[in-house]
Amino acid sequence: MKIPNQHLVKAAETVMSENGMALERLPAKGRAMLYRMQDGKSVRLRTSNDHVLVVVADSPDVDAPVNVEGTDMLLVVMPEIERSPSRVVAFLVPSDIAARDAREGYREWLKNGPRTKGSNNTRTIWFDEDLSQASHGFMARWKQYQLNSDVRVDGELSIPEFPKSPTPSVPNASGETRPKLRDIVEDAKQKIADAAGVQPEDVHISIDMS
Repeated sequence: MKIPNQHLVKAAETVMSENGMALERLPAKGRAMLYRMQDGKSVRLRTSNDHVLVVVADSPDVDAPVNVEGTDMLLVVMPEIERSPSRVVAFLVPSDIAARDAREGYREWLKNGPRTKGSNNTRTIWFDEDLSQASHGFMARWKQYQLNSDVRVDGELSIPEFPKSPTPSVPNASGETRPKLRDIVEDAKQKIADAAGVQPEDVHISIDMS
């Protein structure tokens, strides 16, 4: 099972509002979800169905820029029970702290002599209780940045993208019914958005009818 990304995004916005830090969505390129708080600070939202934050660097160098930088704050939201309807867990972390911790975990990983060809640009931050490794234990390490929340991710939190009543099917020449092309495209956009971690309106599909 997996919680749709748009549920986690809505939960994140709700949690911030409940903590007195309402967000204004900003235009962004690609998959980035950027916001501005009322005090002017910029926020990057990252959601995850699992208790892990994947950070991507520009290069394998330990000090390379990472994709949680560029804003003042990083907002991380995930379900308390991985991939399941549950209360959300949210952390609002200064971006420089998040970048520092991602680099520290990566640096320790390299010291342990992993089998790598030197082309790994990925760093991971695990939200578990294992404090023996620099890349783990962030439920505790970032406890000071955790937001108060009773918001749950489930069907009640979703915002329907399409009418709840199904669109009538169109009969073909033999009298059989088939879904309208529009419904097929919208369903495909929703599935692509869930897989890519973006909103359906960010997915654009073109069809060549020639």
